[in-house]
Amino acid sequence: MCQLHSQGLPVPEVLYRDGCSTYTLPSPVPALVRILTYLEGDLIKNEAPKSPALLRRIGALCGSVAVALESFDAKGVGAGDGLSDGSLTG
Repeated sequence: MCQLHSQGLPVPEVLYRDGCSTYTLPSPVPALVRILTYLEGDLIKNEAPKSPALLRRIGALCGSVAVALESFDAKGVGAGDGLSDGSLTG
């Protein structure tokens, strides 16, 4: 998200407490959560029908995200999650 934010795209921000971005919620089944700020706006699914203007804005946003991520180096992202190392693939 920092990469997208640095390119001027609207993204939620991760909220930190005591230098940590994740929190353990005490409950009968503990849960690890990350809290993000709220972004103003409407949900696309609530827009019916999808106008050509809306679809153009969505396409422009997708293009902006693609350009912003061209220089993103994902090495180390997700390390140890069992996904990025292919350990969960057949």
